[in-house]
Amino acid sequence: MKPIQRHSEAMASVLVVEDDSFVRATVATALRFHGFEVVASAGSALEAMEEFRQLFPDVALLDLDLGQGPTGADLAVGMRRTKPDVGIVFLTSFEDPRLLDSRLTNMPERCGYVVKQSLKDTEFLAEAIRGCGEGGAVPRVDLTESQAETLRLLAAGLSNAEIARLRVVEVSSVEKAIRRTAEALGVDHDETTNQRVALARAYYRMAGLGR
Repeated sequence: MKPIQRHSEAMASVLVVEDDSFVRATVATALRFHGFEVVASAGSALEAMEEFRQLFPDVALLDLDLGQGPTGADLAVGMRRTKPDVGIVFLTSFEDPRLLDSRLTNMPERCGYVVKQSLKDTEFLAEAIRGCGEGGAVPRVDLTESQAETLRLLAAGLSNAEIARLRVVEVSSVEKAIRRTAEALGVDHDETTNQRVALARAYYRMAGLGR
């Protein structure tokens, strides 16, 4: 397997994959402004793989959450199988991929990860694409995998009993996970605070949903 090479701004060809059409068009325009060759843009995993197999871009800029079906991480794995040296950069609202799907614990190696809320300007994104071959640690919020999954299910409105059934654990284990999650996130629990609501708000913030 050849190592991913850093691409110059003028030469790197980029495939943009984002299910929001406005964001997709805006990002593509910004990248062209910075000198990248945006060879195509796609709004779904299926469309993206079709474009990828035809165009073999240097870099794929992927949204992590593509709605129903494969995630951006699934797409990245498929692209790396097709072209092992493709650069991968995730542009996502999720501060931790486990907040989208608890199975996303082993993200592709040597990939960039840009959180939309922390994107200061388009130059920051351009730098991420230029340096995507260097990779870096995918960010993690200060939660265990169990706590991250419990938080995601809680924010989806599931009861403790429903969470226990889905995770195949006792309700007491869920209650303990909720308490530890609240402690890890600094969510107070007293008579003035609804802990579940506070945790759900924390999830929405970390997922970039702005509630």
